[in-house]
Formats: sequence, structure tokens, C-alpha cells
Amino acid sequence: MKKSLFIVFALIVGVMAMSLCYAKESAFDATLVAAFSKGKNADYLAGSHLKQGLACTNCHGETAVLSDDMKEVNATCESCHGNINTMAEASKEKYPKKEINAHESHLTKISCTTCHSAHNQSYPYCLNCHTFSDMKIPYQSSVKPIFQADNFDVYENMTPNRMDKTDIVVIGSGGAGFSAALNAMENGAKVILLEKMPLIGGNSQLAAGGMNVSGTKYQKEQGVTQDNPDVYFEDTMKGGRN
Repeated sequence: MKKSLFIVFALIVGVMAMSLCYAKESAFDATLVAAFSKGKNADYLAGSHLKQGLACTNCHGETAVLSDDMKEVNATCESCHGNINTMAEASKEKYPKKEINAHESHLTKISCTTCHSAHNQSYPYCLNCHTFSDMKIPYQSSVKPIFQADNFDVYENMTPNRMDKTDIVVIGSGGAGFSAALNAMENGAKVILLEKMPLIGGNSQLAAGGMNVSGTKYQKEQGVTQDNPDVYFEDTMKGGRN
């Protein structure tokens, strides 16, 4: 009797679980799926996965909610293709004479989504600094995107779908940003650190140990008077395209 009740209970739980998964799957309705499986969008990474019979939930999960760092998607990538080190070894075997291995990076371990984008064209992150003419990846346009400043007017009347409360917001994850964020946290503040690029480190990851400063005692000793914090600010903004 107990065994029969257990089996019935297990069946009920199983049916409930299947119903729950089906309900979550319905978050990706036919219209949304079609938007990334037809036309131009079908040529991107997400569209190609749909053509192979995979579902949106394979990358997004059943809840359709992703973390800011896309860790869920990257974990799925690695479960199918291996991590960046595995891909680097595979690239060596496939292209033994190729000088540049896109999966060997001086930026240590980078995420798959740094270069491989699902819903628009993929783009090698390396080309932001380098000019490797033969660096191609699947679902990439042959044209390097031209930098354009964001039009912030489009955000003026938007309603936020998420609200975070904090004491301090630090913008930029370079050496200065991390130092400021850590110092604030050590003094009891709640801090949110924001970075616009897919990698943390900012300009500091390419600084090679050098530091840009102005109005120092060393400049004064050499008679340098035309450099000052205002000039330094303008140079910094110019380098970052304002």
C-alpha cells in the first residue's frame, strides 16, 4: 500500500514539474522565437542554434532571466564546446600555421560572450586594439563597427524594469575605479561598480605599469608648467571619445 502511494505521489510530482517547465517555456512565445529564427536575425548565433533544433531555454534557462555577466549563457557554451583553453588547443590543431590564436589571450580568462554575440553580429574583442586582418569568427561581419556615441535622449522617458539602491556608484572598473570602490566598502558603504566593456580592468589592463598624472613635483623640477589637471582632464576625455 505504501509503495503504491509513493508511486502515485511520484507521478503527481512529475506531472507538476513538467507543467511548471512548460509554463516557463511559454515565456518564449512563437512570435519571439520567430524574431530570431527568420530573416537577418537567423544569420546570427541564436538563429543558427534554433536551426539546429535547440530552444531559447538552452541558453536562457527556463526563467528567461540572465545575470549581468551572462554567466548562465557562458556556462552553457562551455558545457558544449569546452572552455577557452580547450578551444585554444583545438584552434592550434585546426590551424597549426596560423600565427594568431584568438582563444589565447593576454587578458587571461575571458567569457565566450565577450566576442560571440547571440542576437547581433559577433566581433573579436582583440580588434578593438589590434588590426589582425585575418581574425575571423563565425557570424561576424567583415566590417569593423564604427564608434558612435550613444544618443541618451532615447532613455529620457523610459521606465526602469529594475531598481537597485546603493550609497555610491563607481563608473569604470580600472585601477582607479576598483580602488575607489574597495575603499568605500572598507568604510562601510554599499557600492555598485559599473563597467561598459565586457571585460573588467579598463585602461589599467593595458597600462603596462605606467601612470598618467599632471602637476607633479617631477614636472616642476623639470620646468614643465603647461601641464595641469585641466589639460589632463581634456586629454583623458579626448582619448575616451568623450
